[in-house]
Amino acid sequence: MFETDDIFSKQQEITNLLADYDIDSGLYGIGEAKTISDLVKEIIGGEAEIVDCDGRLQRRIGAVAIKLLYIDVENCVLKLSEDKQVFRDGRVRVREPLYDMSIVEKIYPGENKVVAMARGILEEIGIDISNLIVDEPECRSRLRSSKSYPGIRTNQETFVFPDVIIAENDFNPDGYIEVQENKTTYFVWKTEE
Repeated sequence: MFETDDIFSKQQEITNLLADYDIDSGLYGIGEAKTISDLVKEIIGGEAEIVDCDGRLQRRIGAVAIKLLYIDVENCVLKLSEDKQVFRDGRVRVREPLYDMSIVEKIYPGENKVVAMARGILEEIGIDISNLIVDEPECRSRLRSSKSYPGIRTNQETFVFPDVIIAENDFNPDGYIEVQENKTTYFVWKTEE
């Protein structure tokens, strides 16, 4: 669907494509919505593709969802939860957790889902669990409207890793902070119910 490789040209292509489908690009980068530049980076990086599906734009992504747990010495089970995202321009986004999971990370093209899970945990909270043995994940699919990209429906195939328990030496009772170019994400521990 895209013909050029440079980001500026792709941003213009996306803006034109949105207009072709009567999608208001002015909604991007406002409130909880990400920018057109964010969408272009996903496409260039292979994390997402944009397709026409029955006359509507659809964003297709693959993801892993991980439920991270910590069990303390008193057998109290804590679950890591995303608290909020603060964008560089000051906007704050609080998201509902997908499938009651701690972390959701997109899968790169050709990437193994277990490798994507370990990479996601390392990127999001800085914990290397690459040597951890995990069960085969359950695959769930859903088609939904996207708050991140207004007017584009998202078709997401998610591989769910429930109950991944982290080691005591990786546990930070204050939670974790992931700083990215355009936003900072805060994670906190909550008692698992």
